[in-house]
Parts: sequence; C-alpha cells; structure tokens
Amino acid sequence: MDAGMQVALPILGVLAAAAATFYVVSFSELRERSGRVRGRRV
Repeated sequence: MDAGMQVALPILGVLAAAAATFYVVSFSELRERSGRVRGRRV
C-alpha cells in the first residue's frame, strides 16, 4: 500500500496542477472574450 501511495501521489499532484492550469486559462479566456463583446457593444 505504501509503494502504491508513493506512485499515486505524484500522479495526482500532476493531474491537480494540470486541472488548475486548465481552469485558470479557461477563466481568463472567457473573461477576455466577454470583455471584447462588451467593448464592441459600447
């Protein structure tokens, strides 16, 4: 069990970092798009 945790922990860490990066990029792109739309309307 201990060896399995030593393998699973880094994998989970990488997946968590990838998910966090994906959400940050998606959020910033959505905000940028909504800003462009608002800018065009005004």
